[in-house]
Amino acid sequence: MPLFFLLLVLGMGSDDSPSNEQLNELKAIRGMYDDNRNKFEAGVFEFEVTEFSNTELEDAKEGRINDAFSTKGYYSYDEKNAIFSLIYPDDMIKATSKKVGSNRVATRFNNFRALTNHELSLIEILGLSPNGEMARSAQIHGGAQNFYQGVNFPMDLGFPEEYRNDLSRPFQAIIEGRAIIKLLKIDNDTVVNGINVSTISTSFRDVKETWMVDFSRACIPILRKFETSEGRFNLQMLDDIRFLPGRGWLPHKFITWRSSRTGRIVQITSVSLGPVASNRFQLEFPEPIGIKNQLSKVAYAPRKTWDLRKLPSLNLPDARPYVTMPAADEPVLPGEIASSSPPYIVLVIVAFGTMALAYGLLRWTTRHSGKSN
Repeated sequence: MPLFFLLLVLGMGSDDSPSNEQLNELKAIRGMYDDNRNKFEAGVFEFEVTEFSNTELEDAKEGRINDAFSTKGYYSYDEKNAIFSLIYPDDMIKATSKKVGSNRVATRFNNFRALTNHELSLIEILGLSPNGEMARSAQIHGGAQNFYQGVNFPMDLGFPEEYRNDLSRPFQAIIEGRAIIKLLKIDNDTVVNGINVSTISTSFRDVKETWMVDFSRACIPILRKFETSEGRFNLQMLDDIRFLPGRGWLPHKFITWRSSRTGRIVQITSVSLGPVASNRFQLEFPEPIGIKNQLSKVAYAPRKTWDLRKLPSLNLPDARPYVTMPAADEPVLPGEIASSSPPYIVLVIVAFGTMALAYGLLRWTTRHSGKSN
């Protein structure tokens, strides 16, 4: 049953500092939420993603969406190993892309396939080149940041603490008294579908954030709303919350809706919990592909299957040093083209079909673009 969400206008409390009662409530919410989340230590998840535009909020919640494009993906994690894949069909990419200059292509979707063991991350970049052909490249980066920047999944399951963006981190910041996040109000009198929920309002710079947490289901946030001082906003909704025996509560649907009337629905279709086979943490390519290791500054010889735990040696003939050549043009950052609706992401194609994407803002476009739309 679709959730009925109340959009509240919440006032600011008279005291800038949270009371002990408010802090204790935040601690209880965070504790129940994390206790539930931590029961999903490892698993394999398959899901379907539907991107849409020109759709009102009420229609999106009921599944009546326009300009829809769907694809399937998967996400697996076990301790420090994780793999994520979300690839749109080539014909879908071509149908929704446009050329914007001699070596630039604007595309509506982010293809993202990646692998990490927390020490290294292997990121694949796949998109349309200016000549109309699909281009592919892959690079290894140090650490796990590049991996988790591109993953968007309910409750940030499998994420290490430093990369989480779910309920736990901002609530902990308030509990610890960090000035960066401010508690505005807690309201325990909200009713959604006959269930009492707690509504928490916070602020971060010029962004107001509203949470609705369901005490009856491990304090999972059924609604998260970002609103800027200019009135633009983004809603994130967790729905289809099921209790898995021996584990806990797991949302199977994640809806994002922006004030630009665009959004995304992630529907989990298959769940397998428990230890994951080690051979699952590999990236398979249709043809052998050479990969650059940005940390070691070497280019590995091509192969079809890549496993971060079984990398080639850093010596010839397995690898050779490489020198990064300066780009002919200034790089274009991913983001919206002002006249475009829905938003498009700008990719840059450089010599010999290698794709260079300004990857540092990928998390912004996939997770936080709604804050400014």
